[in-house]
Parts: sequence; structure tokens; C-alpha cells
Amino acid sequence: DEALRHSMTAGKPADALLSHACAAAALALTDPLAARTGMLAARAYKLLGQVCDRSTRMRAASKLLRCTPWLPEGVALSLAREYGAMCECADLSLFARLECCCAVAAWELEWGGALDIAQSLLSRGLGIAQAIGLPRASFRLRLLQARLHVASGEHDSAIEVMKALAAKPDAGDAHEKAQISVLNALILGAAGDIRPATELALDLCASPKVFGARHVERCRFEQSMAAHCAAAGEVQRAREWCDYAVASSSASEGGAARTAQDMIESFLLITAGDREVADTGLPRAVSSHHHRCLPGLFVMAPAFAAM
Repeated sequence: DEALRHSMTAGKPADALLSHACAAAALALTDPLAARTGMLAARAYKLLGQVCDRSTRMRAASKLLRCTPWLPEGVALSLAREYGAMCECADLSLFARLECCCAVAAWELEWGGALDIAQSLLSRGLGIAQAIGLPRASFRLRLLQARLHVASGEHDSAIEVMKALAAKPDAGDAHEKAQISVLNALILGAAGDIRPATELALDLCASPKVFGARHVERCRFEQSMAAHCAAAGEVQRAREWCDYAVASSSASEGGAARTAQDMIESFLLITAGDREVADTGLPRAVSSHHHRCLPGLFVMAPAFAAM
């Protein structure tokens, strides 16, 4: 609060921009129910247009992408595509470009669904991290690479990367290391091993080291688990995971979780032969999804998304 008050009275838009963006991102991760999150994110987005330095704007945009559920419709997509393209600009700060590569690639694997863009950014980010000797950033990027393999259905490649990361105990923080287990649960779910996937996923959701107060991450994970269960014909478990996702949601992610729930329910009804009811709910759910201007749909459950 003190830093924010200082930045607002100091008369420097760049300081105010970064202060607001950092505070919004921190609240989005640690206290998503805080009423100030949306206000801070909106203020930071407004300040973007008042700052001339492109590296500063890039750093702020990278942080704002974590606040996607609190941003107006279409803003996150616009930020991701604009600043993702700027990662190629050699005249910008290496650290700003590295942060942006991580942020936009992670965003594409959650909300955007453009896996080709994610791959390009991960390759560029790894090159920067290795060139300037940042093993922590390299670990984070390699973890995102494993997520990309899962999203692409390349499970053997994902497992290979995960094994390499597990062999580097000093590289990532506790939350990042725990993401290896999250990916294991998603791989088990994609393979149709629903019982072990569900047992592992429930343990992960109960662990403060994995999701803790990160309600948005947990909500997205639970949506993926619901999709895996639906694809495997585990009707009751699919519905339970949908309920978990709705309960975990924050801000506009609540609408996304309910849309995912409607889509999964329609799929379950179709597979049960009740197409008449499904034909009523599915178009409404698809329309709701497109209205949010977030192209990615079940990015971490590609087999279900293709059905």
C-alpha cells in the first residue's frame, strides 16, 4: 500500500505503472478474492498508454497477463499478441524480453491456445536465459516446455523434460517443482488412467505448496481434469471436477468455469444419447466462450477438445 501511494504521488507514470501491475499480479496469485485486484489491473492497463519506454511497458504487460480474469474482454489477448511479437526486438531490455517470453508462453498454454506462438517464445526465452546465465529462468521455461508437450499430446517428450527438471533440485522454487506432479496428473488423465490421476490431483489441490491461494491456476487445472474424466467416460468424476472448478473460480474465471461445465455436461449428454438436451446447452456454451475473447479451450486436455 505504501509503495502504491508513493508511486501515485511521485508524478512518474513508469513508476506508477510497474507498481500497479506488480501489486495486481501479486494479489491475483496470493489473494484472488481481494476487491482491489481488478482496480489495480485496470489502473495499470490505463497507465500503459502514458509510458514511452517500451521495455517498461513490456514488463508491466507481462505482469498484467496474470490478471486475465480481472481484465476487460479482449484486453489480455491483445496484450499477449502485441507484446509477444515485441520479444523479437533486439533493442529492448533482455530481462524484459525474457520475462515477456515466459509470461506470454504461459498465457498461451492457459488461455490463448496458440501452441506455435508458445513454442517460438519458449525457444527465444531459453536462448536469452542461457546466454546470460539464469538457471532459474531456464528451469521455468523448461517447465513450460513440458506443459507445451502435454498440450500437444507429446507425453513421452514431456516426461523426458520432467525427469531432467527433477534432477535439478536447486533450480526451481517449491511451487515450480510441484508443477511436475501437476503435469503427471494431466498425463495420467490424458492416458485414461483416471483413478490414479484423480487421487494425485486431489492431493495436489489439497496441498498449499502446489496451488495454495492460487485459485485461478487450480480452477484451470480442475477444468482439465473434468475434461479428461469426461473423455474417459467417467461421468460422475467429470461432474465433480466441474463443481470443484466453479468453487475455485475468481472474477471472470467463474464464467469460464461454468462455460466449461456446460460444454462438458453437453458432451456427457451426447455420449449418453440425450442429444436433444445437449443441443440446447452446447450452442449457448460455445457462444459464451467466444464472447470472452480467449481462444484457448481445454488447452491442457487436447484429446477432449478434439472430440
